[in-house]
Amino acid sequence: MRGLVEDAISINALDIGKALPDTAELGLVELEISGVGFQEIEIVSTQGHFGGFLRWFICPGCKRRMGKLYMPGRAHVFLCRQCHRLGYKQQLLRAFRKTQYDKKIKSKRDKKRNEELNVLRKLIEMLKAEKRMK
Repeated sequence: MRGLVEDAISINALDIGKALPDTAELGLVELEISGVGFQEIEIVSTQGHFGGFLRWFICPGCKRRMGKLYMPGRAHVFLCRQCHRLGYKQQLLRAFRKTQYDKKIKSKRDKKRNEELNVLRKLIEMLKAEKRMK
């Protein structure tokens, strides 16, 4: 089973970026991960639509710009959701509901097929009985 975003420790680029000066377009954050060591994560800025800057992490795994990085329980580094293969709880619920719906449809289909087979068996029996009478 894939891990969930909701169960992972996360860091937000907007919150971490507040520590940078407003004029800084690039930055480097060094995080101490207890029992493991340090991890350096690059922060970049883009111009906001209404002025100011938007802060983004550069994921150490895939080098893409991300707003959040995650560290699930089994890992010891912060990476993006895609690199850690994390999903959302809602995605699992959707898959579960689809499975339940498919089972329900299959059950109805099987029931209808059995009814049709029973009708055909009765017709065959009636035809055999009619042939015996002749």
